[in-house]
Order: sequence, then structure tokens, then C-alpha cells
Amino acid sequence: QVCNAASPISNVRAGPASNRQLMDQLRNGTKVFVVKGHSSPLSGHLWFEIRYGENGEKLGYIDADAVKADCQVARQ
Repeated sequence: QVCNAASPISNVRAGPASNRQLMDQLRNGTKVFVVKGHSSPLSGHLWFEIRYGENGEKLGYIDADAVKADCQVARQ
């Protein structure tokens, strides 16, 4: 599913947790392709595995709260 980053700056992480390595930052409105949802093992918070970049060549994780509310992806 194609979604848009909703925060002014959204952090892209190496894994589904805020303590994972920061890989990139996306501006509000950046299109991302959500591969699937992941619950953080420690907090249960929802993260999305995403592909982004001009051709979807980059892979990372973004906090579900940083994606537009109309983007619904099931937890896995």
C-alpha cells in the first residue's frame, strides 16, 4: 500500500524500534510503500516496514504514528 509520511520529519530506522539505527529522515508528504506492519517486541508499538526512494530501492522501518491516518496496515 502506498502511504505518505505525516510528520514534519519522519525517522527511518534499521528495525522496528526507536532505539534502532537511524538510517534516514523523510519529509511530510514523502510517498512510501508499506510492506507490512510489525509490533515492537518490547513495547508492542506498531511500526511499518517500508520501501521508499525514487524507485522503492530503500528499505527501512517507520513509526506507524508518522504515517497518514488513512493508511491502514494489519499488525503481524
